[in-house]
Amino acid sequence: MKNLFNLIIFVAIIVVVVVRSFFGEGVGEGQSDGWLIALCTTAVVVNGALALAGALVRRRVLMQVVWAAVFLMIGCGIWAVRFMPLGEEETAFRREAQRQDDPFARDEEGECLFTRAAALGKEEVVRHIIDTSGPSDEVINEAGRRAAEGNRVGVLDCLARVGLQATAVSNGVPLLVAAAQNGCCDAMKWLIMRGAPVDTRDEEGSTALIQAVQSGRPEAVKLLLEKGADPKLRDAAGLRAEEYARTEQMEQLFTPTSPEPTSSFLP
Repeated sequence: MKNLFNLIIFVAIIVVVVVRSFFGEGVGEGQSDGWLIALCTTAVVVNGALALAGALVRRRVLMQVVWAAVFLMIGCGIWAVRFMPLGEEETAFRREAQRQDDPFARDEEGECLFTRAAALGKEEVVRHIIDTSGPSDEVINEAGRRAAEGNRVGVLDCLARVGLQATAVSNGVPLLVAAAQNGCCDAMKWLIMRGAPVDTRDEEGSTALIQAVQSGRPEAVKLLLEKGADPKLRDAAGLRAEEYARTEQMEQLFTPTSPEPTSSFLP
C-alpha cells in the first residue's frame, strides 16, 4: 500500500513537469509549482522513512527494505535539488529583478534585465516584462538571440507570441547561427521548424554549419546536415565547413557512408 502511495506521488510530480513543459511555462518557477513539488516530495520522504523503519523493525523481506530505501533516497534527492541554496548569479538576478524600474536599461556591458532573463531561461520574468512594458522589435530579437544561445526553447515560445520570427537577426547574427555556434540543438530544431533557412548566413558570410564546425559542435553539425544544410557553401574566406574540421569525429560527419555490400547467390 505504501509503495502504491509513493508511486501515485511520483506520478503527480511527473504530471506537473510534463504539463507545465508542454505549455512552455517552465517547471518550478511559479509559487504553486514550488509548493506542490515540496508537498509531494515531503510526503515521499516521510513515507519512505516510515516504510524503511517498519521494514527493518519487523524484519520483512529484503525487497520491501530495498523499495523503501529507494523511495527515501529519491525523495531526498528531489528535495535537495529543488531547494538547494541558489547560486550567487541567481540570487543577484532575483534581487535586481525586484528593484529594477526599467527592464530595458543597459548596464556597463550593454545588456538589460530583459535580455539577461531570456539568456537564463526566466520565462516568468520575460512574460511579465512583455505584458507590462512592451519591448521593441530590436530588443525582442536580441532576447531571442540570447535565448537561442542558451537553448531556452520556452523563452523562444514566449517571444514568438509577441512577434519573434525564426529568421530574426540580432547584431548581425541570425538566431539559427547563434544556436548552432553554441551547440543548442533544441533551439535549432525550434527555429528550423518555424522557417529558419538551414543555410542562413551571418554578416561575415558564415553559414550555421560553418559556425557549428568552427565551434566544435558535432551534434549541431549532424543535425544541420540531416536537415539539408549544404556542406559545399563557402564563407567570405572561401572555405567550406569541412575545411574547418579539427577532429576525426568532425571529419567523419562529412564523409559519405558507403552502402553495405550485398552478396548474391546463384541458385
